[in-house]
Amino acid sequence: MSYAESFCIERVRGASIGATIVGGFGGAWLAMGMAGAGVSVPVALAVVVPAFALIAGLGVAARRRLPRIACEETLEKKQRMRAFAVVNVVQWVAIFGTVNLLGNLHLEGWIVPAIVLIVGAHFLPLAWIFQARQHRVTGVALMLCAAMALVLPGPARDVMECVAAGLILWASAAVALYTAFRKAPRSRLAAQASL
Repeated sequence: MSYAESFCIERVRGASIGATIVGGFGGAWLAMGMAGAGVSVPVALAVVVPAFALIAGLGVAARRRLPRIACEETLEKKQRMRAFAVVNVVQWVAIFGTVNLLGNLHLEGWIVPAIVLIVGAHFLPLAWIFQARQHRVTGVALMLCAAMALVLPGPARDVMECVAAGLILWASAAVALYTAFRKAPRSRLAAQASL
């Protein structure tokens, strides 16, 4: 298998898995926003869970189009995954540290915008690590969403931030799925025939 074919397979696999991950977090943000707006938890889940199931199912469908081969574990891939892990650890440490700091300062009203800002910022190095422009777009959109907190009234701030962050992440999942299906072979048989 050529480097280009291997790279394409990894790109499809990564985009489809990434879509599932951001789709899950997008659903969580949307459910929190809906609950904050007074929607009952069962209704919020009734909206979010089927949409997430669709995103996850489409991710699986994109991966099923790929040939069943073991992609080599290159040094470049190992470095990329190590950098990915470091970015995510830093993100979670920053979130927990910020939540703790804002709670101790009695600034709980700024916790949601701070988390949205941190999550958005974490997409910027991911854009570089995976050479995925979509991550940069998602990161900037989330950071602009966090900046909305400066002009939103207190009671509506968390609801608007949660809903906006969830929709941004779902839009990002949709773009990732589009990319995965566009780059994936039409079927597994077609993919294996090209090898």
